[in-house]
Amino acid sequence: NIETRRSTNEFGTVIWQLNEIWPTGGWGSLEYGTPVAGQVIGGRWKPLHYFLRASVFADVMAACGSGGQCYLKNDSPLPVNAEVVVTAVSLDDGSSKELARLQQAMAAGPGVIYWFNVTLPEHPESTVLTATVEDGQKQVLSLNTILLAPPKSLALKPAHVAATAASKVNPDGTIDVTVT
Repeated sequence: NIETRRSTNEFGTVIWQLNEIWPTGGWGSLEYGTPVAGQVIGGRWKPLHYFLRASVFADVMAACGSGGQCYLKNDSPLPVNAEVVVTAVSLDDGSSKELARLQQAMAAGPGVIYWFNVTLPEHPESTVLTATVEDGQKQVLSLNTILLAPPKSLALKPAHVAATAASKVNPDGTIDVTVT
């Protein structure tokens, strides 16, 4: 995974299917874009692209792995006084518990890394971690959500989703749909 490669200073991680080659809701993190009126050349960022920038591809980031081994990393060209907070969030009820909070002055990167440990919750299938890194002015530098179990093994509650459509068409030809 990306976090493991970042912890060993491997650079050049490639994202499979970075962009879409036609307008679609596919796997790419960039929308289709062509040099025609109304299109953004190269495409607009999809939510996945923003997620990657804010988490595993941030210049200053933190992650945790198996056994509770965590790291704080600075790949930016500037030194940073960072505070990292690792929190366990229950998938059962949304409650959270702070596992670690530490301050660390980090030299300019790339590759500056600080290792630390946290005690992981007993039930990794019903917990996710968040690792938030802030600078000295409390600006969030990265927010990384960390799964402790494979997605297929997560103990998620069943979703109760219902949809209803209006019985009449709106004057503009659309139909109102309510999803709850």
